[in-house]
Amino acid sequence: MKRRIFIRNSIVGAAALATTPMFAYAGVQKELQISLAQWSLHRSFNDGTLDPVDFASIAKNQYNINACEYVNGFYHDKAKDEKFWNEMKERSLDVGVSNLVLMVDDEDRKGVGLRGLYRH
Repeated sequence: MKRRIFIRNSIVGAAALATTPMFAYAGVQKELQISLAQWSLHRSFNDGTLDPVDFASIAKNQYNINACEYVNGFYHDKAKDEKFWNEMKERSLDVGVSNLVLMVDDEDRKGVGLRGLYRH
């Protein structure tokens, strides 16, 4: 095969592969849904600029995000406080935010009492 034909065929093939997804999803528009990880704001929580307890309302009201991923490091003293976690759950429900993930660190010896946050 001549080099010119090979290059032309390669360009046509690459264009066909690149446009296939556009045709496959033509007319179908999906909304991108994301969540906000609490660690994204860790500096503001650590320096006191923001309160970690307000994370759900911050995600919703400041960033228009409807799902949260929490970090237990902001709540070490509340690990077994069921009342606290029920209040956190209510806070998120009140603003229409789903609780997706709780990243747990350093809880293996203390035990974890965080199950209630994720009951819907």
